[in-house]
Order: sequence, then C-alpha cells, then structure tokens
Amino acid sequence: MGGKISKTLKKAKTKRRSAETSADAQGSAVATPAPAAPSAPASSAPTSDAAGPATDAQKETVPHDSTIGPVSSAPTVDKELPVASEVKAETATGATTAKGDASADADALKSSPPTDQLAAPVKSSPARKPKIYVIIHSNWGHDKQLADAIMKGLEEGGAEAKVWRVRETLSTEVLEKMHASTAFEDIPIIEPEQMVEPDGFLFGIPTRYGTQPAQVKTFWDGTGNLWQKGALIGKYGGLFFSTATQHGGQETAAFSFLPHFAHHGILFVPIGYTTPILNDNTEVVGGSPYGAGTIAGGDGSRQPSQKELDIGIHQGKHFAAIVSRSLSA
Repeated sequence: MGGKISKTLKKAKTKRRSAETSADAQGSAVATPAPAAPSAPASSAPTSDAAGPATDAQKETVPHDSTIGPVSSAPTVDKELPVASEVKAETATGATTAKGDASADADALKSSPPTDQLAAPVKSSPARKPKIYVIIHSNWGHDKQLADAIMKGLEEGGAEAKVWRVRETLSTEVLEKMHASTAFEDIPIIEPEQMVEPDGFLFGIPTRYGTQPAQVKTFWDGTGNLWQKGALIGKYGGLFFSTATQHGGQETAAFSFLPHFAHHGILFVPIGYTTPILNDNTEVVGGSPYGAGTIAGGDGSRQPSQKELDIGIHQGKHFAAIVSRSLSA
C-alpha cells in the first residue's frame, strides 16, 4: 500500500516539473524578441505594374506611387486666394468692376474717364523716323478725310508720312455717272514696286458689298513679283474703312483684305480697343478693333464725325509707336 502511494507521488512531482519547465520556456519566448529578418534590397521590391503583379501583402504595404512620399502637413499660404466673383476685371475703357462679369461700372467711368493707350515707349530713340505710306482709294472723299486724320497722328507720333492712291480701273464715263469726285487727282498713284520703300503702310478702303473694291484688289494682284522675292516680309500694315451704313461690312472688309498681308508676311497692326471712343454707344461711330472707319450714309452725304476723325488720329499715333519700336530694337 505504501509503495503504491510513493509511486503516485513521484508521478505527480514529475508532471508538475514538466509543466513548470514548459511555462518557463513560453515566458522566455515572450520576453526575448526574435531577431529581425534581413531586409530585401530596394531594387527587389516592385515599384510599378511592369515589375509583375503584386501580392496581397505587397498591395497593403507598397504605396501606389513609390516616388511620392506622404504629405506631412497641409500646405500653408500667406493669404486666402480671392474667389472668381471677387476678382476685379478691368474693362477696355479702364474701369473696373468687382462682379467678375466685366460689366460697365458707370460710377467708375465718371470718376476716372478712360484715355487712349499707346505702345510702351522705346528705351532708346530710333535711328531714324519711321517711313509710312498711307494708300487710299476714295471716290467721294470719306476715306481721304480719314487719311488726313491718320496722317496727322503719324506725324505727331514722329513718323515721316505720305499719301498715295491706287490706280483707278473704271472709265471716266463710269466715274462721271457715279458722281465721283475729281478732287484727289493730285494725289500720286503708287505702283506695286514702290511698296518696298516704307517701313509700313496703312490702306484706306471703301467697301463693296462688305469686301474690298476691285481697284484695291487689282493693285494687290500686281504684287506677285514682290511676293516671289519676299520683298515685303516683316513690314507693318494697317487698315481703315468707310461704309454706307452702320453694319455695312467694315469688319468683313478687313477679313477680305488680311490675306494680302498674310501671304506677303506683312505684320498686321490693329488698334484693338486702345481708344475709348470705340466703346462709345451714345451715337453711331464708325471704326472697329481692326482700324478707324466712317459711315457715309446711303447717298454719301454723311461726312466723318469728329469722333471718327479722332480714332483716325489715334490710329496714326499707335501705328507710328509700333513701327518706331521695331527701329529701336
């Protein structure tokens, strides 16, 4: 009996020692961290789809674009940017509006009336005065009056200017039936080869059904020899017009004329809205961003208004300023 009890006690002690040994081993495993596995070279980690499909683990740990790091904090700015509705838009007349729709601000216009805008002054004086030809076709004198205004502006702008006319293609009999004026016969006729002489030229053209008249087109058709030589490349050109009615085609006349400049490599100089008169809607005023203009009326009785002549003077100054800058470069 005593022997059996002794054996039972020995077995219990053995089991208890085994349990304690197992517990110590587990505690040692928790307290002692396992050595870190060696890291793989950076080149072995896939950085794009071209390196092969990523595993689920890689999708969780590899960023979508490995070249861009995380943003540590939100960017800061010195001040808030204005919203579009708060930006002041400057209108062509020089007035500003805080509505963002460039609508006219009557109060601003009254307090600060707009002025003409000319090209920035040159840093040095040109070596010589720019030479400008004003070339017209005028049967009743409207374009001649505009030409005189433009000549005044050119001379005030420091240019050497001269008026010419293109050759008439209609017979004397037809001109008499048209009651065309003969007061301009003293203006010299320009030949195509003379176009190489000036630095630039301004053409004054009446309209025929919204396009240039045949006399002007015939003149340009005679410039083929100049085109072959590239003799007019880099020269400056401008336009002014007359129409019978307010919507008689001053701008379409410009569209029909500009291919001459483009094919010869002539640099077109429009006036844009550099004079506030073009924004004046208190009366009918000829002219457009393409150049000065006048409205003659259906019977030709209306003469250029003072505002139309002022646009012509401004165009002359503007053109002279642009050409002068090229001579000072």
